Amino acid sequence: MGNAGNEPTRNAAQRASDEISSYLRARVAALWVQSAEEVRAEAIITEGAAAAKCIVRKWCKLTGVTDMKDEEATLTGPDGEPVKGRAITDPAVVLRFVRATKGNCVWILRDLPTFFSDPNVI
Repeated sequence: MGNAGNEPTRNAAQRASDEISSYLRARVAALWVQSAEEVRAEAIITEGAAAAKCIVRKWCKLTGVTDMKDEEATLTGPDGEPVKGRAITDPAVVLRFVRATKGNCVWILRDLPTFFSDPNVI
């Protein structure tokens, strides 16, 4: 019924993941996702990022920078030294790391809108 191409029916989450993957392959620099279902939204973004062959980094004020499995990420600091991701809780600092990122990486910045009134962030 309604599946003329004999393709499996894709649900809304799969279609959203495909769309995110398309944006990433097109090199869209930023996506704003607002959702009441943070865990589900992150899973969809992570799936889309994997399809586009991107690594995922997550940040929130309380946990710092983690990888897609919520394990601490180690980043390279401006001096070339390793920096433990959990130590990066300042939004202005994480934005410096985002700007310095090389390669295909998706950053999920969970708490960033909370800091939009801070001139050091914007």
